[in-house]
Amino acid sequence: MCAYMDACGEEMKKKIIATIVGMLTFLAVFIYLGPDKILSAIVNANPFFLLLVIANILLLNVIQTIRFEYVYSKIEKHSRRFLLFLKIQMITNVLNYATPFKSGELMKSYLMKKTLRTSHSVGLGVVFLEKVFDFFIIIFLIYLSVLLGGTNGYDIGKYMFGITILFLIISIVTLFVVKKQTKKIIVLIPYIKRFVDTKKIEIFETVIKDNINIKNMASISIQTIFLQMGSALRLYLLFLAFGQSVSLISVSLIFFVSLLIGIISLLPGGIGSFEVSGLILYTQILSIDPIIVGSSLLLMRGMTYLIDIPIGLYFNMNLKEEYKTI
Repeated sequence: MCAYMDACGEEMKKKIIATIVGMLTFLAVFIYLGPDKILSAIVNANPFFLLLVIANILLLNVIQTIRFEYVYSKIEKHSRRFLLFLKIQMITNVLNYATPFKSGELMKSYLMKKTLRTSHSVGLGVVFLEKVFDFFIIIFLIYLSVLLGGTNGYDIGKYMFGITILFLIISIVTLFVVKKQTKKIIVLIPYIKRFVDTKKIEIFETVIKDNINIKNMASISIQTIFLQMGSALRLYLLFLAFGQSVSLISVSLIFFVSLLIGIISLLPGGIGSFEVSGLILYTQILSIDPIIVGSSLLLMRGMTYLIDIPIGLYFNMNLKEEYKTI
């Protein structure tokens, strides 16, 4: 047991170090581009498009909640309680912004258990399905963006080959990470058995199987496409706010590639890795001014945090009052 605790301590140290590195990278991008230039660009941004960005953030929170409630409704029947699902989702988002390895998803499972009186197995099943669909839809949208001409006039075949190679590398790295984490889980099975019985594992498997049918998969996929495309649209609107005329498809292609890099980095919200990859790709492929790219990426994260975090913290206090056991 001591060896297990020591291993957990080491893993936590690595997570904390990775988070600090990501935040320092984010800060380095801001300093490198010049705080005065970025602030000047933000001050002169078109307020109309900034208002559209705010609307976009709020709308995507609603779409994210709709998908969350839909996935859960296919597992367990419940009365329509959209506001409760919205509260859980917003609290999850706040934790995902602040903690590595999407730790907020564990809180999502916990809150579902406390408020919806469901099991952790169901909660983890819902979270697992959402993440799987996010990952594969992002990959699908990257290929779709390339096919629709998102490579900014460059040879599509050449880019398809390059992106395919990139995906192969990403897949190998992902499999390596999963394999490594799986080995740790196998080592912990004797301890896990004390808390998780076979029946709960079967419930988790049932959650997955119940949603793997054409109708449910199609519906979840469509909702996820709207969710991910909406995120790309947010950055596109910020480019317009800075007077940069660019192709939505090209912006989306680079956005999804950067997003994928951020996901694989396992940093909280992909902070640092998303900004650096986006800065390089937008300036090199689309020839956009680094100040505009940096200002857009920083403002995108900043506006999302400024809107989502206060709402999430308010909902957290609200749930604590409503459910005294939380």
